[in-house]
Amino acid sequence: MATHPGFRVGFDIGGTFTDFVLWDMQTDALHTYKTLTTPDDPTRAVIEGLDTLLEQVNANYSDLALAIHGTTLITNALIERKGARTALITTRGHRDVLEMAREMRYDIYDLLLVNPEPLVPRPLRLEVSARMDGQGREVRPVDEAELHELAALLDANPVEAWRSACCTRIATRRTSSRSRPSCALAAPRWCCRS
Repeated sequence: MATHPGFRVGFDIGGTFTDFVLWDMQTDALHTYKTLTTPDDPTRAVIEGLDTLLEQVNANYSDLALAIHGTTLITNALIERKGARTALITTRGHRDVLEMAREMRYDIYDLLLVNPEPLVPRPLRLEVSARMDGQGREVRPVDEAELHELAALLDANPVEAWRSACCTRIATRRTSSRSRPSCALAAPRWCCRS
């Protein structure tokens, strides 16, 4: 085995293949390897590929000075709409902001352009009345009873995850950070990111 931590590796997990490049920092040699991605558990392809590549250069994991990882799996899941069925919790009056899509237009001159369906269908875009101003001051506090009603709505729908995206959170994350544990207590079977 090599006696120096003189290798750097980069690997990319794609939809079809997982690609590897290993750089020997002492000899400046590049070694590559490609294996099929294992969609059910992408780490299997990574471990198999790293094991094979390190064996080819007579090195082990402790010889790696740096490992850099990239992936297109999330992008592919979004494009193919294969992600978890997700609910969106946002500030009252803003549930349709993403669907209106005023910030990004694929072709500003195409009058017949049909936008893709939103990732979260309208019935799963839920609202809370809590509101902060632009400086992060609470204008309307989080209503715990409202959060429990939201949890009941989530429970009545076949969702696997929910996301909190409250507006005017620039100066503080207080509204979102308060809604996360409350909803988690009321609806503990879903993952959450706010």
